[in-house]
Amino acid sequence: MPHDDGRDLITVWVVVPVAEHAAAERLAARFAEGGLEEMLAAFVGLLAEAEERPYGVRVAWVNGWITSHPWPRSEGGL
Repeated sequence: MPHDDGRDLITVWVVVPVAEHAAAERLAARFAEGGLEEMLAAFVGLLAEAEERPYGVRVAWVNGWITSHPWPRSEGGL
């Protein structure tokens, strides 16, 4: 889908609790000039990279980080 600047992009909307959003914004401010949106876009890029190169170095690093945390699960799965 063409974005307003002509690039082939899509906007992804997610709903998160206010407190979690605030905490994520604080964390993102330390690592990315573009804040949380920039970090989430980078994460989506890494997911796409994992699809193409599941054993790549960057993918392995992110997989290690993801699997080392106890992620909450919603009722009824994702």
